[in-house]
Amino acid sequence: MQKNIEKPLGLFIDLDGTALSSNEIPNQNVLNSIKLAAEKIPVSLASGRMHEDVSHFARLFGLSYPQISDNGARILDPVSGHVLYEATICEIEAKRIVKKISLNSKLFFAGESGRLLTCVDDINLWEISAITVELRDRIEAHDWCNELSTDRVDGVVSVGSRGEWYANFTKRKINKGSAILKVAEYIEVDAKSLMAIGDGSNDLDMFKVVGTSVAMGQSIPEVKQKATFVTGSVGCDGLVDAINEFIL
Repeated sequence: MQKNIEKPLGLFIDLDGTALSSNEIPNQNVLNSIKLAAEKIPVSLASGRMHEDVSHFARLFGLSYPQISDNGARILDPVSGHVLYEATICEIEAKRIVKKISLNSKLFFAGESGRLLTCVDDINLWEISAITVELRDRIEAHDWCNELSTDRVDGVVSVGSRGEWYANFTKRKINKGSAILKVAEYIEVDAKSLMAIGDGSNDLDMFKVVGTSVAMGQSIPEVKQKATFVTGSVGCDGLVDAINEFIL
């Protein structure tokens, strides 16, 4: 990386594969770097994980600005726990996706009014912000996204911290990028003055709206090509290197 940009006015960090490695626990270097960055500029997590997980890690990192969960379908205040924004998948589309999950006996998790659900029988309100399905490989994840995406729901592929593949579904045009635009309004800055760091296909939407994007070293080629810079892999503390170079 070459540091030839102005210091960003805000930072958005993906969790799995960026702040979290395969053990799903941030190491001390990552923990310290994020805390130091948050002393300098607003820092937000932008994750496909659901509300509960993002809230947990935001508290762990000592973050106070709005945080993004559910692949952009929820924005939350980590201090009060209040939901600042939520977009839900229409009931017809949600039921169609869940039906395919049931027929194929796939593992999944869904966000319903802030609750993390992993069993179809537990869904009762059908006010679902996001549905994430664990699949065999990248090809199967792409197939699910292509089949189930409509003019009312979007599907995007992501990879977890252990290398597992997911198909993620949200309301149409709701993603990490759309959520960053809303957070940018909240903190009253131009999105082009912000930085995002991530590793997966579901991070490309936030790369599109920020001024500076950083791909992790283990990212697939498409993500690296779309990024402004490429840092080290998650196993080599690439996030720490990026924060040291661009923020601290």
